[in-house]
Amino acid sequence: MKFELLPNEILVECFEYLNALDIFHSFDQLNYRFYTLIRNIRLYLHFEHVSRTIFNQFCKKILLNSDVKIHIYSLHLSNTDLYSQINTFISQFSFDEFPELQSLTLTSIEEDQVEKLNIILPLRSQLSVLHLIQPKNSITNILIKCPVSKLRILSVTDSYQHLELIDQISSITNLTMPKCYLDSLHKILKTVPMLKYLNCQNISQRKKFWNNSIEFKDYQCVHLKQLIMIEFRCKFEDFQMFIKHTPNLKSLIISIDYEREMIDAYRWEELIISSLFQLTSFQFKFKISHRKDDYNIFDKFEQFYTKFWQEEHH
Repeated sequence: MKFELLPNEILVECFEYLNALDIFHSFDQLNYRFYTLIRNIRLYLHFEHVSRTIFNQFCKKILLNSDVKIHIYSLHLSNTDLYSQINTFISQFSFDEFPELQSLTLTSIEEDQVEKLNIILPLRSQLSVLHLIQPKNSITNILIKCPVSKLRILSVTDSYQHLELIDQISSITNLTMPKCYLDSLHKILKTVPMLKYLNCQNISQRKKFWNNSIEFKDYQCVHLKQLIMIEFRCKFEDFQMFIKHTPNLKSLIISIDYEREMIDAYRWEELIISSLFQLTSFQFKFKISHRKDDYNIFDKFEQFYTKFWQEEHH
């Protein structure tokens, strides 16, 4: 059967996986049926790595076709190419013109664009997904003024410190953030009580906590189901204190850098049995420096060759 003979219901499902740019490039001039159909479906628009010519052409199409504008639910603008997509786009459009816009990704935000975004974003009360990738300046003001009470998914690749400044309780359920101190993570989690997914990169301790344990109190991450910690550089005791506040955790992925005390099968087993009753998936990776005469490290890894690890948590 030819593609164009498929019923509309199947075509709509296929289009859900395609960028709006590709959909209009391939089907806009095919026939009247497709011309009408693609103007009445939900669209995600991904402009990253798109040439200036194609970008300008599609912006013109949006300006001339209100049907296209009102069906865009996801938008990705990027400054990583040789021209400023973000500035060009927000100079032509107001986000209010996109009533279905729920997801926004901004890559490499420049300093002169922050003020404009500070005016625009607070008006987007329906925004539920926000990704701020590789900003070229501080995104603190954007996050503070953004309607975080409506956000469900937030990812930032700049600095956790901006998240610390958000003092209002949000409904975020999915959070991804970069380098972070463990005590700062504690503060941030107090503002996201509904969190279900947490992905943290490069977690360490401040010097003042090197000889003292961090106190985790006044909060419970009862909704947290999936936790990813990459490049974890803290003491086992601190991780233990933190994880006791996640009683319903189902999936844990952790990579540990150069912390030998964390390679202890017996302590991990005790922690899982005592505090992680719901855990069904556990993936860990240990990175260490090894000397030729360091035979003790092999003994540490052999601790994981028990029934508990081989059968119950393999």
